[in-house]
Amino acid sequence: MGRLILLTILGLGMGMYFPSSRAVLLDKGEPVLRPMLICNAQREIERIILGVQQNKQVELLIPARGEWVRSWLRHLPDLLHCSFPLEASG
Repeated sequence: MGRLILLTILGLGMGMYFPSSRAVLLDKGEPVLRPMLICNAQREIERIILGVQQNKQVELLIPARGEWVRSWLRHLPDLLHCSFPLEASG
């Protein structure tokens, strides 16, 4: 079973390497990939909304334009349970 999975991953990797087969693989895989990408985007939007709502509850006001992004980025490692600091440039 492990060999089958390894050969499948290797085959997909080889297929993505060559430009002619890459287009075919992406075309055939789009119905599977599109729902996953949409779900990930929706989850990310929900995290942003949650961060803004938490910020509003703590400060009892909606931050000034652009400030909520910097505030949210400062607290992003806590929301994602990351051990590394993320810094906002700007």
